[in-house]
Amino acid sequence: MLKPTKEWVVVEVLKEEENITPSGLVLLNPIEKKFKKCKIVLLGPEANKTNELKIGDVVLCMKDHGLKVEHEDKQYEFMKEQNFLGIIEL
Repeated sequence: MLKPTKEWVVVEVLKEEENITPSGLVLLNPIEKKFKKCKIVLLGPEANKTNELKIGDVVLCMKDHGLKVEHEDKQYEFMKEQNFLGIIEL
């Protein structure tokens, strides 16, 4: 089992759906170039001091933040709460 310590948060990066035109062109969302959507999987004991986050929340993060880890054949990233730009309400 993967368990974050201190203020670390474990997230799963969500894959963006491709927007394909009828002629087969793939349209890229300009936001995808700099940002990524991540789902919170685990919260460390010192994370979420403001109680704004919960497991399952989808957050917006900068693309270049996060420490990549593979665990039980799945890809995760360790991040700190300060790297989250906001919660995406679905």
